[in-house]
Amino acid sequence: MIITMTCHLYGRKPYKIALVHGGPGAAGSLHCVAQILAEKFGVIEPYQSAHSVSGQIEELHTQLCGAQAGNIVLLGHSWGAWLVLLYTARYPELVRKVVLVGAGPLEVHYVPEIMQRRLRRLDHSEKEHFARLINNLGNTNQKNLQQLQKLLIKTENYSSLIPLECGCPEMDQSIYADVWPEAEDLRRQGKLIEAAGKIRVPVYIIHGKDDPHPPAGVTNPLELAGVKSEVFLLDRCGHNPFIESFAKDKFYHIIENIIQDGE
Repeated sequence: MIITMTCHLYGRKPYKIALVHGGPGAAGSLHCVAQILAEKFGVIEPYQSAHSVSGQIEELHTQLCGAQAGNIVLLGHSWGAWLVLLYTARYPELVRKVVLVGAGPLEVHYVPEIMQRRLRRLDHSEKEHFARLINNLGNTNQKNLQQLQKLLIKTENYSSLIPLECGCPEMDQSIYADVWPEAEDLRRQGKLIEAAGKIRVPVYIIHGKDDPHPPAGVTNPLELAGVKSEVFLLDRCGHNPFIESFAKDKFYHIIENIIQDGE
């Protein structure tokens, strides 16, 4: 692995795929995906550190250009899926395909369903504690953040390969607090759909059926906007298919086929 600035490079050129993490501020959350794909392909894993949406778009562009990426498959997970849409609308020349993994709803009226789907996986005391923690995510202490991360392992996944005590990658709360409200505004204003409508490369949606983010919140708005996409809905799979016991192998099989198809 080569580390250059905030961009990790795996394998050899030409780099075939770039993996854009979630959060905002969850740098390193796709590290395990990069390691596995690097056994067959050159992989770029950029770490976003900018404190605005536009700043993250420009940072990603600098990272991809610095890695001499071209004709790349651009995969975004969770918030990263939105960033990938916004990036490709602004800089289409480097992107060969777009892959949206566990994307949040692209329209605001799907948002209430997220909490409903999360709470189904918790008992009564956990539900109340979770609601308090998630509503103060941008302004919480380290102890509460660790408690939230443990609950998120339970709410976000169907059957995670990661034990509860391992938690998940630490989120940079300052990045989250600055970027997420702006991202939500873009959704409310219809800017995510507007960006998606400008994309002319193949779009792939990979989404767990048990993801608390409803799959219809991604597939329906894109269809109504006239965006053609190929959809993979994974059984017994939550928000992070790359760590799901029953979906992990299928997830990597799909990604490998997307990378290889049309080369």
